Amino acid sequence: MNIQTSAKERRKVVGLLIEIEQVSSNEKNSNDEFFADCLHSIRQITAQYDGFIDKIFQPKADLLGNNSVFIVFGIPERREDNPTRAILTAISAQETIKSISLKHQITVNTRACIDTGILSSDETSVILESLIKISSLKIPEQIVITADIHRLTEG
Repeated sequence: MNIQTSAKERRKVVGLLIEIEQVSSNEKNSNDEFFADCLHSIRQITAQYDGFIDKIFQPKADLLGNNSVFIVFGIPERREDNPTRAILTAISAQETIKSISLKHQITVNTRACIDTGILSSDETSVILESLIKISSLKIPEQIVITADIHRLTEG
């Protein structure tokens, strides 16, 4: 795990999973180059909203079968507006990925899922597993948030 917390430290964090599912591509363009461009943009967007990229997944080597990025908000500093920051990151990422896909002549579906939970040094997988379950619904071009995230962003 990439997140550095002490064994006894527990903090409330927000997790965002962005999944990029390739539907079709122009054979002239490299899918690796496409994902590299997406990842570069996602890193910039994540930094803009003070998130932390914890894991990057690529097809056939991950749990999802698609290119995916797991982002955490609340490390190293917890902020009350982390749920909103995660939503804004998801919106910006989806818009940017669509733009990059047009440039590369690749058709993609993107999914973003956001959840919150308590994290200690060994619990990243709990939040990630929740997000993977939500992502398995395969709802394209949507940002799915849990009831907890909805409650935290009301008002």
